[in-house]
Amino acid sequence: NSVSKLNMEYFNIYEALNNTIENLYISIPSLDVANNALRKSSLVTSIENMTGLKIYGDISTNDEKSILDKDFYSKDKLFEKLVYNIKEIENDINKNKIDDKSNKEDNIKKIESLLAIYNIFLEDNSYRELLEYIKDDNNLSQEVIDDIYQKALITSVSKLEKFRKCPFSYYINYILKLKENKEFEITSLDSGSFMHNVLDDFSTYLQKNNIAWQMILDDGKVLNEKYKNVLKDIILNELDVILKKQKESVKYEILKQKFINTMQNVVQIIAISFNQSEFKPYGYEIEFKDKSVFLPITLKIDDNHEMKIIGKIDRADILNYKDKSYVRIVDYKSSDKTLDIDKIKEGISLQLVTYLKAFIDNLNENENNGNEKKYLPAGMLYFNLSDRLVTLSDYTQDEDIIKSKVIEKLRMKGIFLKDVTILEMMDKKLGDTKERLIDISKSTVESSIKNGKKTKKALDEEEFNNLLEMSQDILIKLGKEVLTGNVKINPYKKEETCKYCKYSSICRKNSIV
Repeated sequence: NSVSKLNMEYFNIYEALNNTIENLYISIPSLDVANNALRKSSLVTSIENMTGLKIYGDISTNDEKSILDKDFYSKDKLFEKLVYNIKEIENDINKNKIDDKSNKEDNIKKIESLLAIYNIFLEDNSYRELLEYIKDDNNLSQEVIDDIYQKALITSVSKLEKFRKCPFSYYINYILKLKENKEFEITSLDSGSFMHNVLDDFSTYLQKNNIAWQMILDDGKVLNEKYKNVLKDIILNELDVILKKQKESVKYEILKQKFINTMQNVVQIIAISFNQSEFKPYGYEIEFKDKSVFLPITLKIDDNHEMKIIGKIDRADILNYKDKSYVRIVDYKSSDKTLDIDKIKEGISLQLVTYLKAFIDNLNENENNGNEKKYLPAGMLYFNLSDRLVTLSDYTQDEDIIKSKVIEKLRMKGIFLKDVTILEMMDKKLGDTKERLIDISKSTVESSIKNGKKTKKALDEEEFNNLLEMSQDILIKLGKEVLTGNVKINPYKKEETCKYCKYSSICRKNSIV
């Protein structure tokens, strides 16, 4: 069986280590057949721990050897160590260590050796290009800027957020439009996009057939069998489009069942949330673009330029209360995401606040009530569309715990209006810590109001409107900076912006070369 095979592999490794007399060579694949980097096997870590050695690619060593140490190197590894040693000398010069008399003779010997190796690499065109490489991230010329943008900057909030996180990444992605090499691979499935499409199709089905979300539940709690089948058909149709050639595979069957179970949970929670709310859906996939109900969001950058922002709201809900209408917008995300006021102010989380303001402005303008604002902000929220709702290895038989964990995972998170009356109409079970479906408690809001303390989860009407107005100023500021031609390699430092960037091989921000 698989356990005995694994044990035999361990035994063979143990035998190889024990039979080593002088040298042990360990080969580790660094790339797969598609030229993708491979992660180091856990076995390598085990061997490192047993031997006290560190394994670096094709070199096994127990410390960072100097380039002068007698050893064998591949050409690439020698080049890497050359650059490493040059940078060490550069650091020593900056710290005035290079003139240290006690190490002067060693430093001279090291520099002479490095110079000899450096000259060898200069004779190789491929390495000479690397050695002579100069990072040039100066601003684009005005002529180039005018050619790219002309009179209008047509963009999206996500593009502006990308610019804020790193102007160079924005430049490579959206101006030069460089793409990664296409690889031959079996069609994969983006689960987030897949579930988003399924939910959009199901919502459209309800809207076209004039079916309220509350009507798809039995006893207000469980998804009706009829709508389970409707949902299942939508899932199968989507899967057939994406994985048609893999329909007979075990993987297909597993994915099918996983998505059916997950989406039934998601749809059921959304239906329950409407069942315990006075808010009604206004629309789905509401777009801001030319020839649409809502035109692009247009902001004046300067006397000669304007910025047009196109985008889409996943869902907008409205509560009519007394003589006002309260708006909440909901964005479906495939990861567990929260909305942070500080990140809004820093320009890296602007989507929801931008769309909420634009949506409210459009509705108020259409009402044409002069300076009176009928439509007011009630919330901007994320709904988690994860296919990993709960890890319940210890509680698989306990339905109550499963239910509470699913609810906790699927609660809508974001920024709310600090008004207990409106929040209780948004979720009639606001005071129930187990059943509420918005991620803010009644006690938190009441305490904030009573003690006059601010909370980042809830804003009063004035604070909310100020945040909406501030977002416009931030967008205009970003638009102006884009039009200066800024392409600096300047990643946002409060997040691991570079960690997953696909352009790191171009900017070489964290590269040894």
